[in-house]
Amino acid sequence: MRTVKLAVLVQGSVVPSSRFRILQYLPTLENYGIECEVYAPAFPPGGFAHRIFPWKLYHFVKHGSQLLLYLPPRFAQLRRIDRMRYDAIFVQKPLMRWPPLPVLEQFLSRRGHRIIFDLDDAVYAKSAMQRKYIDQVVTLCSCVIVGNKSLAEELSHAGNKIAVLPTTVDESRYRRVLKTDSDTVCLGWTGTSSNLKYLVRIAPALERLSSNPAVKIKVISDLDHVPALGHIANIEFCRWNMKQEIAQLSEIDIGLMPLTQDLWAQGKCGFKLIQYMALGIPSVCSPVGANAEIVRDGQTGYHADTEEAWVEKLEMLVRDRAARTKMGENALAVFRERYSLAHNARILAGIIRDACSLDRFRRPEAAAARQERGEPGARAAGSAFRKEQGRKS
Repeated sequence: MRTVKLAVLVQGSVVPSSRFRILQYLPTLENYGIECEVYAPAFPPGGFAHRIFPWKLYHFVKHGSQLLLYLPPRFAQLRRIDRMRYDAIFVQKPLMRWPPLPVLEQFLSRRGHRIIFDLDDAVYAKSAMQRKYIDQVVTLCSCVIVGNKSLAEELSHAGNKIAVLPTTVDESRYRRVLKTDSDTVCLGWTGTSSNLKYLVRIAPALERLSSNPAVKIKVISDLDHVPALGHIANIEFCRWNMKQEIAQLSEIDIGLMPLTQDLWAQGKCGFKLIQYMALGIPSVCSPVGANAEIVRDGQTGYHADTEEAWVEKLEMLVRDRAARTKMGENALAVFRERYSLAHNARILAGIIRDACSLDRFRRPEAAAARQERGEPGARAAGSAFRKEQGRKS
């Protein structure tokens, strides 16, 4: 099996989408003969401007930092990549946030590089310019990987170049630890502060549930306090910590993932639901986008789309410990079957190898070298890889 050399362009080493969409796979991909070299920007798009400047100045500073601090060193990275002999370039999310123009992706494409583009958010829903940007990037790629079916449908013009790969977690890290408080039932939510607006949506339901002294609510995010939720009794705000992530999540008995029914929310990949499942935690969610598929209503958790439904489903799980345990076991079984890192790594390796065997996205000098070596064409290479992996399994 020929070794595939892959350049990986990410937004940053601690950016969640970079960590969970590609970086966590790198050691496993080596077992499939795929060697990766990671290129992260010295100054991520937007940087830390939102923590330093007032909101009214943030966007001006962010756009300025994009042009002055992010773009020049990023382009220097691309020129270095162009001089290297990579089989393909894995681009995790669009390379330009502002202005939304495919100048960096076009540079790689015009130099004859194969581009594997990964998208796990409905970036196209932000504006008409973003939609045009994403559509242009898709046309430049040999393969497009998305996190759910809703994203795949929105990018259906990519044709057979598109592949669906759910966001997942490394099951070897997700080992639930013993709760410190076994006398209460903890309803928990985890995520970035930008998504707290969805949790605020169900604040009336949480307020009703918190009247039960046996119910505790835990919010794990990048904030120490959320004013819109501060009036709810028995609520705890916990700042996310990478080293303590599993311990923090282990305190949760019932996971929460409310969403709104709109184009942006439909593009979300249900990652927090998969985190809950990996720890054997049942969840209640809005049946929007990938959520409806990830949570099997009545088996691994419940769907809820109104305040009354949220109160009813959560109260059922709060009262019935046996049901929580059973649904948690079902959730863990589904995770191991469909969302584990080992399962997804095999699929990702196949996608990368197939993309690297597409003749029409090969640089001329690479094509000539491949012919001299007598290597098979696109269909033969992809078929051989799948047959070989099938024999191993």
